[in-house]
Amino acid sequence: DYAAGAAHCVGRAVMIRQYAGSAINVAGVTLIPIEQLRIRSDEQPDAYWIHAIQEAIAVIICDENGLRVINIETPELSIEEFIRKVPELESLLAEIRSSLST
Repeated sequence: DYAAGAAHCVGRAVMIRQYAGSAINVAGVTLIPIEQLRIRSDEQPDAYWIHAIQEAIAVIICDENGLRVINIETPELSIEEFIRKVPELESLLAEIRSSLST
């Protein structure tokens, strides 16, 4: 019985990490997937389990027209908010911008 088991739960942990995936270049357009990894673990007196989900939550499009973001999961987030949440994204975008200007 799940409800009975949940009442005796010893511990739970959830880790969520967002990061920039590998950039993809197609016909002068660079696509950067923003991915999210969720890891959850649960522990009960007689069991322990862990599971993980990795999924794309947005795609940043870089081309001669500038930067655009297509949000999959969080439509309200701007590129600036993704840069704040995904630290490595700022340097990756700077590198792509410099390659587009050459």
